[in-house]
Amino acid sequence: MDARIEFWRNPGRWPVEIPGYVFAARAVLEVGRVVFGDLWTGTEPLAAEPFNFRRIPLLGGQVLRQSQSQVTPSDKERINMLLRQHRPEMDRPLPEYGPYGPKPLIFSHEEWEAGLDLAEDVDKDLTAMHRRFNAVVSNIVEACANGSLLAALRPKQGGKMGDPLPPHLWHTEPARAAVRFVWGQMHPDPQKAFEYAVGGDAFHYLYFGRESLDALLRSLAAPAADKTDAPETQRRQTSQGAAIERALIEIPQWGGKVPRGLAPKKRDAQIQEFAKAHELSIPDSRTIRRHLKERNGQ
Repeated sequence: MDARIEFWRNPGRWPVEIPGYVFAARAVLEVGRVVFGDLWTGTEPLAAEPFNFRRIPLLGGQVLRQSQSQVTPSDKERINMLLRQHRPEMDRPLPEYGPYGPKPLIFSHEEWEAGLDLAEDVDKDLTAMHRRFNAVVSNIVEACANGSLLAALRPKQGGKMGDPLPPHLWHTEPARAAVRFVWGQMHPDPQKAFEYAVGGDAFHYLYFGRESLDALLRSLAAPAADKTDAPETQRRQTSQGAAIERALIEIPQWGGKVPRGLAPKKRDAQIQEFAKAHELSIPDSRTIRRHLKERNGQ
């Protein structure tokens, strides 16, 4: 089993809570519930990697899809499992094991095409789950980078919580910061803190200050709140804030924040087009600008 999934599905094995602090994994779950509300399932960190099978457009509107010979044995096992779950009439067998491991799985043309259809449906859900998880991590990293969220490390064997981490330890690319949320660990040596390693004996557990995390949760909840008893103007503003948040998360390649270098005019147009396409409250440029400033703690 994937070590990341093994970690996230066993919260009982996570480090104990320390008064005044929240372990990184628990903080992710708290932020997710606030940012996404009912959309947040809590299983986002458990999402497997999407299949991402190739689809090559051909002349005449046809599509060339991945063949059986082009996928890994593990992906074939996943396809077989999907068919057993969702197409029981195909009567797919369980994998058979020989002296050297599982025997190769072979599919008929009809079975393989049905399996690819199911894989594409699954990819939509998995991709959405990864986007939500990445957006939550992005919110936390940004708050640490601007100094509004206190982060600290605790030795794995136990003991005193370390001094607050300086914000500059979060000034890095998203992929480097994201590895700290695979197992909730970070290397205490600043020279090694930016490596892609996810954990190990020399690593410490990552925690966030309870008070600063609560402040972050309040700031994230404010734009998304849309209470029915609020005045009309407030309802309109908060529904527009929710539309902006969804755009930041769901627009491809944005990953929960506006890409660097994107001109404000183009940024606003893309957010407004997203809101219109999804029948959401369309924010004007002033609302977008104010929302982003509040979101970044400015």
